[in-house]
Amino acid sequence: MTTDYDIVIKNGSIADGSGGKIFKADIGIEGESITRVGSDQKARGELEIDATGLIVSPGFIDMHSHSDTSALIYKDSESKIKQGVTTEVVGNCGISMAPIAPETIELLKQAMESDFSGVNQLLDWDWKNMSDYFAKVEKMGNTINFAPLVGHHTLRVAVMGFENREPTDSELNKMKSLVEGEMKAGFFGMSTGLVYPPGGFAKTDEIISLAKVVSKNGGIYASHLRSEGKTVLNAASEAIEIGRKAKLPVEISHIKVMGKPNWDMDTAYVSLIENARKDGMDVSADVYPYTAGQTFLWSVFPPWAQEGGLLKSLARLDDPRVKEKIRKDLAESGRIDWQNWVEDAGWDGIVLPEFKGKSIAQLSKEYGTDPFEALCRVLKERQGQASMIVHAMREESFVKFLSMPSTTIGSDQNGITPGKGPFGGLQHPRAYGTFPRVLGRYVREKGVISLEEAIKKMTGLSASKMKIEQRGLIKPGYFADIVIFDKDRITDTATFENPLSFPVGITHVIVNGKLTVKNGQLTGKHNGRVLRRSQSSTSRSSRLPG
Repeated sequence: MTTDYDIVIKNGSIADGSGGKIFKADIGIEGESITRVGSDQKARGELEIDATGLIVSPGFIDMHSHSDTSALIYKDSESKIKQGVTTEVVGNCGISMAPIAPETIELLKQAMESDFSGVNQLLDWDWKNMSDYFAKVEKMGNTINFAPLVGHHTLRVAVMGFENREPTDSELNKMKSLVEGEMKAGFFGMSTGLVYPPGGFAKTDEIISLAKVVSKNGGIYASHLRSEGKTVLNAASEAIEIGRKAKLPVEISHIKVMGKPNWDMDTAYVSLIENARKDGMDVSADVYPYTAGQTFLWSVFPPWAQEGGLLKSLARLDDPRVKEKIRKDLAESGRIDWQNWVEDAGWDGIVLPEFKGKSIAQLSKEYGTDPFEALCRVLKERQGQASMIVHAMREESFVKFLSMPSTTIGSDQNGITPGKGPFGGLQHPRAYGTFPRVLGRYVREKGVISLEEAIKKMTGLSASKMKIEQRGLIKPGYFADIVIFDKDRITDTATFENPLSFPVGITHVIVNGKLTVKNGQLTGKHNGRVLRRSQSSTSRSSRLPG
């Protein structure tokens, strides 16, 4: 008897996302769902895909993304969907697109522009909360599913601006009310970016109070720690303590150890997390396969110099005495009250994509001045709208973190299209290569983990951590988010010198039952969704039009 499906994937080797052994099977898809996994030579589909010799896995889940900031600009999310990413956890590092308040919106826009240069001119900022914002995303459509977090940074700006102090009881209650509203709207949790002002101005008790609201509503706490350098173990302990006291899961964002003198802390870092898990804590981390990070150049300044927002910070450079104090703080080693990127990476390790990948050290030679003056010149000329790639980690640490059973994969990058819009120029290569790089370099070439375990980290484990229902596994009844790739060819091609380069080895990507990438090329389908917590049916998930 012939069985009819919308899509049939035949003869594939299935890595189902559970970590179990790869097996041979055919997959039948009807509408948005997987309806059959098994052998059925008589099965027929309106579209039939022959996956002979290929791996068929759940669509990859990017556990750490900032694509919410660019979702209204890049509806194709080309750099992500061509990696096989079908779902992104967005709103990380304390940065979300809402909630916003009219009286402080200019401060938020300044901060957004410093981190995501060019965004403001393309957005109208006519929303108040995350539901309003994602309604606009839903109307436009996207190739990718989004699982949003609310950012503490954005919350604090809405209520307190960039003030360096503790909130009053009234202000704290206002932030708690805003968090409650976003959580009741079905979003997935709260993130912090405690290395950056104004989030970094918060004391631990403030975060715990807000996290308790998140916990009550079944959410997660994700944190870019207060430090990823010399005090990283204390910073990770703080995150674990927040989770313990607020009684909610903890996700350590882009786990790393920065600064060569600190690299040997990686073993203790792994033990810290594993011991917390043995004690019953739900604590884990996401990681990307590179030894450099990327953030906004303005964050080089010490926290006190960032108080009041971007424009006030830049104005401080006009005062010779204040400027000299900034210089001295950056030159001072051994401080533990803030993370000094210059100390961790050196001026030669801070590279500027907007300046054709030149380092601050190189620019200082071109300008005929010292590196600090070169930094100030760039910030003033670009009004703070510049990013930096920071080379300060080692591969050995990444391997240790990847080998942990609880880690997942995150790119820490936006979904973009090369050559278009504000992010279409030089970027970190992780924007184009994160997931294929893990599968090519660290699974096939180095054998750090098995293919089955890698797929689990990219799919089922991520969905379980985020409580994203009916995704992350190839299983009847689950949404048909699927990637098909050649395990012998898949690899990244993006480099720091040439980052705008798509990976090879991925043939097809299906999102919610629609073929979105065919033979490596976009089909024009925009079938992604904005997901909500405890999604158990299509009625609980907002559909993005195709």
